[in-house]
Amino acid sequence: MDFGDVYWLTFVGLLFLIMEIPSAIWRPRWTLSHHIWAWFAIGKPPGMNWGWFRWLILAGLTLSTTAHFLFLTSAIPIIVFGVGAAWSIYYYYRYEHGAEKLGR
Repeated sequence: MDFGDVYWLTFVGLLFLIMEIPSAIWRPRWTLSHHIWAWFAIGKPPGMNWGWFRWLILAGLTLSTTAHFLFLTSAIPIIVFGVGAAWSIYYYYRYEHGAEKLGR
């Protein structure tokens, strides 16, 4: 095992599972799934808050990452959809999450 193996196994094992398992048991709103649903407007009417566009960003990111892992495709689409994902997360915190806190 080289340093890269140890690094990624540590990242997945310690940083993800240590946060995800207790969250799933005791605080379901803290799971990664719950955050993804909020960030990408999953479960909301598609016409509201850029819903369709945010869904397409998530689908594109998921498909491009899967294609990259399975078929050795370029990482450029992942980067492009990753920028879109960053925008969607920004949009959520700027316009939706803040509005909930302010009672709007």
